Amino acid sequence: LGVPWALRHALVRSPNVKRIIFQENIWTEEAETVLVSKIQHLRLDGCRQIETHPIDGTEVYLWSQVGTRPSSAPQPPPNIPLHCQLKYPGDSVISVILYSATGNLATIVRTLEDCGLTYHVQNQLYIQESKEFLLTHTFFSRHRDDPCLLSVPPDQPLCISP
Repeated sequence: LGVPWALRHALVRSPNVKRIIFQENIWTEEAETVLVSKIQHLRLDGCRQIETHPIDGTEVYLWSQVGTRPSSAPQPPPNIPLHCQLKYPGDSVISVILYSATGNLATIVRTLEDCGLTYHVQNQLYIQESKEFLLTHTFFSRHRDDPCLLSVPPDQPLCISP
């Protein structure tokens, strides 16, 4: 995936905190881990955005929309294994990310569940070089003292489908 194993291992085991603010047609997500702090503004109109990858500095193309996969975004190959298929609840924020350096394609489905107490992120990655799919599920819990702040409970493992 282009990220050394030691960095991936440290990232998975470190605290992961998100702050989400939704205003008009913009979903703003602040992410903070031990390695990376990042603020991302997702335009929810399905149009392409261009960002810089925080690790390697390459261009990343991003499309986001509420409820359905953005039609102008690249489509994954049709042979997605059953265990790597995504669920698209109607009120989800769906983003498609194309990594220019590798050709890898990610689809991220963000959903607030349990009356907003849980933030569920499905991340499906198609790896161009090996033609494989990976799917992760991450569940964040809302903080009582800050309704916009969510974090992964420390004892929760990251769920990965190879």
